[in-house]
Amino acid sequence: RGDGKNAQTLRARLTAAQLKSLEALPYGSLSAEDALAALEAEVARQREQDPTWRMTKRHVMATAWDPAWQAGTWVSHRHGERRQAQALRARLTDAEVKRLDALPFGEVVVSAEDALAAVESEVARQREQDPNWRMPQSHVMATAWDPG
Repeated sequence: RGDGKNAQTLRARLTAAQLKSLEALPYGSLSAEDALAALEAEVARQREQDPTWRMTKRHVMATAWDPAWQAGTWVSHRHGERRQAQALRARLTDAEVKRLDALPFGEVVVSAEDALAAVESEVARQREQDPNWRMPQSHVMATAWDPG
């Protein structure tokens, strides 16, 4: 493929049938549209089971083009302030950047203030029922970032 002199020379040596076979091969980079559509479908599927699910850099998923597509890596390469990320984002349309940014990606980062506020709220709630309640080590509570 390509328009370079070497590619043209090599194609000139092919028969018509070989050229037709070559042109039928799935070649080239994945379109952002196809990637984003697959990612959005994956988010919807995962969030049916876990409403707080977030894609990590290590996330792998099956797609029409790859049974083990490294989707998290694709997203990760387009996030952040690194030169590579900014160069890849520059190739996207404004609408594609918005779709990319809307994906729940990365680990949830909870500030110490938010975590303490959630724990204090839970203690107050529990102490309404039992003024002597103490939080056991095994206590599980729902938060905005983890309703589990």
